[in-house]
Parts: sequence; structure tokens; C-alpha cells
Amino acid sequence: MTPGRSVIRAQRTWIAGSFRPAAIVVERGVVAAIVDVRAHVAGARTVLVPDDAVLLPGLVDSHVHVNEPGRTEWEGFRSATLAAAAGGVTTIVDMPLNSLPPTTTPEALEVKRAAAAPSAFIDVGFWGGAVPENLGALAPLHEAGVFGFKCFLSPSGVDEFGHLDRAQLLAAMTEIAAIGSRLIVHAEDPALLHDHGPLGREYGAFLASRPAESEASAIDAVIDAARRTGARAHILHLSDAHSLPAIRAAKAEGVALTVETCPHYLTIAAEEIPEGASEFKCCPPIREAANRDLLWEGVVDGTIDAIVSDHSPSTVDLKRSGDGDFGLAWGGISGLQLGLSAVWTEARGRGIPLETILPLYTTGPARVAGLDGVGVIEVGAPAHLTVFGVDDPFAIEAARLLHKNPITAYDRRALTGRIRRTWLHGESVFDVTSGGPGEAPLFRGAPRGRLLRATADSDGAAGPPADAPGANGQTPTPLTTLTVLQRGAGPIPGDHYLPASPDTVLWGRLPCATDAAALTIAPGDTVTFDTVSHEGILEDQGKDPRAFFAAHGVAEASVLDDAIEIAATLSRDPAADGPHVVTGPVFVEGAQPGDLLKITVERLVPRVPYGVISNRHGKGALVGELPRGAANVSVFTPVEERASGLVGLLPVTEGGQRVVEFPLAPFLGTMGVAVAAAERPHSVPPGAHGGNIDINLLTEGAVLYLPVQVPGALAYVGDPHFAQGDGEVALTALEASLRATLRFEVVPRAAALAEFGEVTGPLARARGYLVPTGLDPDLNIAMRNCVRAALSLLQARYGMEEHLAYAYLSAATDFDISQVVDIVCGVHARIREADFAAVDRARGGAPRTGDVAGAGVKAPNRPTPVRSPDPATRENGATDD
Repeated sequence: MTPGRSVIRAQRTWIAGSFRPAAIVVERGVVAAIVDVRAHVAGARTVLVPDDAVLLPGLVDSHVHVNEPGRTEWEGFRSATLAAAAGGVTTIVDMPLNSLPPTTTPEALEVKRAAAAPSAFIDVGFWGGAVPENLGALAPLHEAGVFGFKCFLSPSGVDEFGHLDRAQLLAAMTEIAAIGSRLIVHAEDPALLHDHGPLGREYGAFLASRPAESEASAIDAVIDAARRTGARAHILHLSDAHSLPAIRAAKAEGVALTVETCPHYLTIAAEEIPEGASEFKCCPPIREAANRDLLWEGVVDGTIDAIVSDHSPSTVDLKRSGDGDFGLAWGGISGLQLGLSAVWTEARGRGIPLETILPLYTTGPARVAGLDGVGVIEVGAPAHLTVFGVDDPFAIEAARLLHKNPITAYDRRALTGRIRRTWLHGESVFDVTSGGPGEAPLFRGAPRGRLLRATADSDGAAGPPADAPGANGQTPTPLTTLTVLQRGAGPIPGDHYLPASPDTVLWGRLPCATDAAALTIAPGDTVTFDTVSHEGILEDQGKDPRAFFAAHGVAEASVLDDAIEIAATLSRDPAADGPHVVTGPVFVEGAQPGDLLKITVERLVPRVPYGVISNRHGKGALVGELPRGAANVSVFTPVEERASGLVGLLPVTEGGQRVVEFPLAPFLGTMGVAVAAAERPHSVPPGAHGGNIDINLLTEGAVLYLPVQVPGALAYVGDPHFAQGDGEVALTALEASLRATLRFEVVPRAAALAEFGEVTGPLARARGYLVPTGLDPDLNIAMRNCVRAALSLLQARYGMEEHLAYAYLSAATDFDISQVVDIVCGVHARIREADFAAVDRARGGAPRTGDVAGAGVKAPNRPTPVRSPDPATRENGATDD
């Protein structure tokens, strides 16, 4: 099996506007090929989509109010993006208001991005706000990467986001046309609204307070301003179907105009809304059934460009303000998880095919926001995919949805059609069979959503995928600019935080039994570490990271303060010590010699947008050949983000354009426990304690088991990498500092023996593999040690007889060189756990002890993961081969 390659086969796949049989080949998070549904794809893990379901591109929702930070109790990025994934949505664009501060300045945008970064399970872009206070100063926010600007023509409902009058609307459009962005407009005329104060529990009074004439008047003003300025304009949440003729005429005239509507306007009618049911309140309001029918005409004839959720939740108390008084309750519909199901239920009842509405959930909202490469299944696009069971019954219970607050206008509705599975960048982020809806967040691992920036070009669109050349053949513009994470700044998601400073790190040596703990934690706790790369601080690089990186064009503010302090304060003996910076030891309560320390990698975030690859004389695979001179070679490598993920950049000639791009997969080269000795070991040679193991499979979601050597384990991490090829060949890989969040658990000796047998060295579980290791200064002996460890593991875990295990390893297991460049060589095996699924089934399919948090030593209130049902019996029929 080729690592990272998968193929998803479906008889009905939505490609280029129609359904057809196809097999989608996914590699490194992007669609690598689209082939015949029966084609053989070598080395791929296969998912079969059952014939009663369809394979769709990930949906796009360009109108979502997440509200974090400031009003996170209404909805936060974690809950919103989990709900979106469960609704098949893989990309959202967040609205600029209801959060505090509103997104009306570049500084506020960075606050919003910092809140989203550690919690987004899907990709997130951001709208900016156009308010009276920032008119004339929209360009910096545009350049910071917002996808356009939202304004209100009537009061927004929150004091910090003011509305524009007609003159300000024209001024905003003039400014936006000049910078090449777009204005998205909440179109209601305040002069025609009458919703001040209490209105009572009857919905009719609220509907009368916001008449269709208000919407029509405001839409006319938007069309006129767009016509006069040439700006691109977008009408938000159209509820008044009688405005469709004016919109059709403007489009026919050539006005740059788009329009959206929402599921609640297409599926609910005013006549159905019960007395006091304020969960149905939104602005503009849900109108009568006859109006709904006309809106559907706009869907069918193509006038309406997109269907989006306008997910605008609040707490239950706010939605029930005034005991159901429609004038006092907060307005907004909560429905991010349900959009396609709700609209498809209504469409099929009207005899409208699925093909009619799918563009309005995919390419339509992507075009509205200027998002390239999403909402489509095509070669080079991100592998955002979703499986939709078109006939699946879906009974809605508000309390079982993944929105933060259990209140929605769809409560107790019976829908038809449900999302069964969703992939983001080729990784599963939702599977309807993985636990009950209330448990679903436990099964997604660490959030892996990316934060998108629009490029400041004439179209306002996000840049192309990594493998798509720019229009001029140059390297594509990055989607994001990575934020420099100085000590204490930015998201710190762990239960504990261990920053890097001269007092909290070791340089060149690893902790031993006599070292005092830098931090004490309970088993099951998470720790966020700031790790520091040795590249840029070493003596042969000048021991001055400011000067070293300045020579490569890095501003002083983008050099890590903790690296500067460590280089200036600490010293080491290059002849006797290693190069690595590692954290001070973490004491894990309850860990005893003989136990296994279980380390789960939950989050790895680059702290800087650059790294270094070094080759020093006398080190590496080609000692005496490279480097050619006596001096070391340190290759500075910028990092950028593409639609397909982070990439490093190299030229083909020294000083040339950086045209070589390679994908990044951050991991920690060093993870270990203290040795049972009074002397600190050298940081280079790994051993039973772990240390500098350099296994590049240990990316987010991976687990490492280490035999505990001393009470409390005294765990440490360091040697952060952005990327490394197996074997490493030169002295270093692409090395640079990471912010790492890890979970530490304890597996007692008895449970460890039952699960893995006698573990004498590092053992990993990653990407569906068990990964035993072998270490020795002699590469041949390291290989033999790895084979012995793999045999022992198969015998203990599965009861496999030795000669059969030996045969299996020969026929089915890859043995990779972890490192070959220094004092100790490393080899690791990749044993597919799926090959032994029948063995687990024969034993009753119970979770193995190594799968649970601590297997007997657990932190209070830590949920115990549940193994997903066997692939062959999954309800959704998507079989993993």
C-alpha cells in the first residue's frame, strides 16, 4: 500500500455538473486522479460508496456566524465546524459580526484567526465588515485576506457593528470597486421596518413589522450602487421572492450581482410557525407559502446563485427572551448541520432533481466568495468529499445536533437524506457510524481545518492549488501567511503550557533520573509545548539567530524570542553534546518503571514560516563527499500554504527562483522519557528511552508508547521538524520550531503486556499502522532488531505463531530507515492493523487495552474512545479495504 494513497469508488459521483461512475484517487490531501470506477489503483486503501448513496464534493457555506471570540457561548469554531462537517460542509466563510471584536480591522481579523486556528475541523475563511467607522480604510483589511465586506442597510442588532446609509453604501462600493473586492449586503430599508419593542407571541405581527417592501427597496439601492460603481455586489439571505425580477433584470444588464437564499426560506412557511416559537425568528423573516413557491422558481431558473445556512445561533435564553415574544427574542436560525437534508427533502417533494440544487451548495457559494478549487471534484483540487444517503430518514432532535445550543427551527422535523461521511483534505472528519451524535467530537482527533486568506488580486479569490501554475507561470500566491507564534502568544489549547526559556529547556543533553520536573501533570492531561529548533542558534551558524535569519531576509520580529534567549544564555560543548533543544521533563503522576507512557500527538502548529536544512562536514549519508567544502551548508527554506497544505520551497540553482515545492508534515524528532541514570545522555543517539527517534509518521493523531524508566516518566520533547524523508541522508531535515500539544497517559505494565507484549523500545501507532522500531549503530543490526520487535508484537497482540509472523512480515510489511546519518541508525516497520481486523472480530471486537485512555490509570472525566464498527458492517456501507 502506498502511504497516504486512497481511492473512493462510487457509481454516482458529482463531477462537472453531472453524476457518473468514478474512482477518486486521493494522495497527500488532493485529488490526484479520476479514473474508471473499476480501475485498479496500486497501493491504495479503498472506500466503496454504496449504490444508494452519492459521492459529492465537500459543500461550501459562505454565510456562517461563528461568534467566537466574545460570544463563544452562542457558537464557537469547534462546535460550528463539527456541525458543518456532519452536514457535509468542508469550507465556511465566517461573518464579521457577533464576535467581539467585529472583523472590521486587520487586527481584529488576526484575533478571529487566532481563535479559529486551534479549533477548526474544516477550512475557514473570513468576511470583513464595512461599517461607518472604517469607510476609506478598507484596503488594509482586504490585503489581510478577507474575502469581501459585509454591510447592513438597517440596524444589525449589535451596537458594535453599525449600518450604512445610502450615501455610505455608495462610498463603500466605490472603495471596494477600486480594490477589487466585493460587498455583501443585508438588504432591508430601515425606513420601512416597524419591529421596535415587544410584538407578542403571534408570528404574524413580527412578519408585518418587516414587510417585503423593505427588502425590495434596499435591493433596488444595492443594484443602483453596483451599476454606478462597477463594484461586485451580493444580496444576502433573500426572502422576498418578488425582488427576483429586479435581480434578473440587473444580471441581464451586466451588473456584477449575485444572490443567495437560505434553507429556512425554501422549506418553512409563515403559516406553519406556532405561537411563541421564537426559534423561527430571523431577519429578513420567513414569509408565506406563496412566496416560498416563487423562491423555488428562482432556484430552478438559475436566478439564485447559492443556498447557504445563514447559521446565526444564540443561547436558548436569548432565543426565548420575552417568553416567546417575537419582538424581544434574538433573531437567527440555527441550521448549519441540516441545510442539504432540509432542502433536498423539500425539492424531492416538488419533483426537483438533486442535480438542480447541488450547484447551489458547491460551486455557487464558492463563486460568491471567490473561493477557487472548492466545491468541485477535479484533479488538483483539495480532497474535500462527502457521502450523501439520498433516501436516508433523518429525524431531527435539536439536543442531538452538534451545534452548541440545542434549539433550532428544524427540531422534530422528519427529513429525507443524510450525510454519512465527510473527508477534509483526504482525512475523515465525520462518519455517521462513529458514536452517537453527542459523542461524535471524540472521534475526529485533532482539528485540522485550515484558515484561508483571499489573495489581494483583482478577483478577490483564493489562490490556486499547489500544483496549478499561476497565470504567469510563477509560483502560486500562498493562501495564508503563517503567524509567528512568540512565547505565550496565539492559541494554547493544552491543559498546561510549558514555554521555552533558558530555565525550562536542555541543550544538547536529555533528562535523567536526577532532574527536577519542569511540570507535573495528571495522566490524561494535555500539555502545549513551545519547542525550539537548534537551527539558527548553533555555534557554526554564529549562535545569533537574529543575525543568521536576517541574512535570509527574516525581520527581527519574526525571529523567536525564546531562541534568541537560549542562544545568548545557554552554552554546550559541541565536541561532547548534541545539537538538540529539548523541553524540561514532565512528571506524569502514577507512571512507574515497567509501565508504558502513551503520548498522543494532538496538535502541531508551525511557529515560524521558515526552516533550515543543514549538512555539516563529517555527518550524513555521504560522509567525505558532501558537503564539498569544510564549512557546513545551511539551506534556508521558506514555508507557504497552498490549497493542498503547507509546502517548503527550494530553488534548483543557488540564488534562483524557488520553484521546487514539497509538502510538509510536521512532527517532533525527539520524544522520550528520562533514563534511569544520574548522568544526562547525549541528545543524538536514540534508545529504549526514545529520544531522537526521527520517525516521520508521528504527525498529528499519532501515538507513541515508551517504556517508563523512572517514576513519573519525566517525559520531554524537542527537535521539531516541518518535514523529513525516511532515511534523512543529510544531517538534518527541514527543521523549525513547532507549538506542540500532546496528551500523556499511562498504560500499566499488565495491560501493556496483554496489548503489545514486552516493549523494549519505542512503539508507535499512526495512520492505521503499528510501528515497532529497531536501533543500533550498525544499520544491519538495527534492521534485525526491528524484525525481532515486529515478531514479538505480532505474537503478543494477535497470538500469531512465529514462523507465520515471519512470513507475514516478509510478504506484507515495509521496513523503513528512520535515520542513517549519525551515532545510532533506526529502522521502523509499518504493520497494517486492518490486515488483522478478522482477528479482532474473532475475539469479539472489544477495544484493546492500549486503545483506552490509560488502560486503568485514567484522568477523571476523560471519555474512553470507542472503536468504530467493523468496516464490513458499517451502516453507511463505505467499506475500507
